[in-house]
This record gives sequence, structure tokens and C-alpha cells, in this order.
Amino acid sequence: KLLTDQDTDQYFLKEELNRINKLLIKKYNLYGEFVELDLINSGAFGTVYRVFDKHNRRFLAIKRIEVGFQATANKPPVTKEQVDFSARGEIISCLKIIAMDNPNLLQIYQIIYEPGCYCEILMEYGYGTLYDFLRYMHKTKTKYEGFETELDEDLANQIEIIHDRKIRHRDIKPSNIIIRKGLKFTLCDYGLAETFNDPNPTELPIVGTLNYLPKEIQECYKNG
Repeated sequence: KLLTDQDTDQYFLKEELNRINKLLIKKYNLYGEFVELDLINSGAFGTVYRVFDKHNRRFLAIKRIEVGFQATANKPPVTKEQVDFSARGEIISCLKIIAMDNPNLLQIYQIIYEPGCYCEILMEYGYGTLYDFLRYMHKTKTKYEGFETELDEDLANQIEIIHDRKIRHRDIKPSNIIIRKGLKFTLCDYGLAETFNDPNPTELPIVGTLNYLPKEIQECYKNG
């Protein structure tokens, strides 16, 4: 059987992931058992669960994209092609983030990819998301002075870093922002991210969560 370009790409991607994972296991001491706890979020192609690292006694998150997943009962199951399309873009962005080794960016601990079947990305969990934090403040009528300034500074810094490495996140919203100790913030979920060469393209596809897109793009989307 002759290998296609896609087969070759997948082979080298798996080989690179195996190499990176060996380094990450040593760096983060990932030798223990992980207990799956509860569902954090669910999207078009997969789910994110909170897990407990028994060896290091810490909470982490695992994103899982897999064939056959259905976001809702009326949605068709995720196909092999959709798994590969969704996983590959996110993996490439995650590998760039791992290579930067920047503590301000999302900490990624492991990536497991089986082409045409599933992809799992183990990452930091922190103290929940900005979405959870905003809901808590609204429900309890609690105010945290200055958190908006910290949020703006953290996100601006991270966006500059990833743009310098030619990565666009393309889905910045409260549920994709993790809260860290000391009320620090970091972007997560690079599922819609893309790498780019032209910093000022004339045309871009409209992607992301509609309610968090700029108003002018929302209008274009609604008007077709």
C-alpha cells in the first residue's frame, strides 16, 4: 500500500508527539493515575472534563475529541475526518505553545492523538473559568476591585506572545479563559486556533462564538 501525503503527515505528527510526551512526562512528573471527575464543557466535536492527578494531588483538565461524539441528539456523530481536522489544528498550536515554555501561557501536559479515532489533550485547570467567576460575582453580588485591569493586561500580553508566533486564537470568550492563583488569567481551548503567515490578511473566514465576535462581523454573519 502506497502512503498518501496525509498518511505521511500523520506518521510524523505522531512521532513528534511521542517525543514531546516523553519530555513532558519527566518535566511534570506524570507517572500517576488520573481520576475523571466531572464535565466542564461540551462543544461541537468533543468534551472537556476535570480530572484529579492522584500522584501530584492536583486538578487538571482533559479535552477529548472522538469519533461518534454527538453534541446534541439532533446533531450527526463526529466523523473520522472531523476528528483529524479539529485535532490537527489544535495540536499544531499546542506544540508551538509547549515549545515557547512560557509560564504566562496555558500549561499543556500531554497530547495523545490516534488519527481517525480520537485526540486527548491534558492541560492545567486552575480555579475554573472567567465565565464561572462572573456568574459567582453576579450571584453573590461580590466585587473584586481591579480584576478587570489584571484581565486586560494578562490577555493583551498573551495575545501578543501567540501572535508573534503566528497563532490566532479566534475564540476568545469567558469560558475560554482560566483563572489562576492570585487572580491571574490565561487563554485556553485552542480548538479554533490557526497558524498564519500574513499578519494583515484581506480576507478571513468567520469563526468563533457568535455572541463574542465584533459587532460588525456579527452583522455580516447575520446578513449572510
